[in-house]
Amino acid sequence: MSHFLGALGATEIDWNSETDSLVSGTVIYELDDPEEVQDFRWHISRENTLCSTLFNLVKLIHKNELLDIDKFKINEYELKQLYCETYGLDLSNKQFNLLLVSLLNINVNMLDYGEETDIFFMHF
Repeated sequence: MSHFLGALGATEIDWNSETDSLVSGTVIYELDDPEEVQDFRWHISRENTLCSTLFNLVKLIHKNELLDIDKFKINEYELKQLYCETYGLDLSNKQFNLLLVSLLNINVNMLDYGEETDIFFMHF
């Protein structure tokens, strides 16, 4: 989760609670500015759990700063090439597309005054 939120601009994360079905906390964007924060709540399900291959993809996106806010700076083909080269994989387009669908279906709720108002997500 820290790589996912980090790829979306989080400098630091203040974790509030974690259970089998829920993770919540506060994303900190600017350490010097207490106004640059966003509370979040992630409802964990079997469909949106970060398996090792999805975790590696998220980590790659974060490490290489491949997002402009929440939009990819590169296309799907370039992301696949970088992912396969980095991890020494030879994934088919179908295999990588399944991985991408899993990634693009991750939605982490933003909280404003305790209410879920928006979501963190990635897109092309």
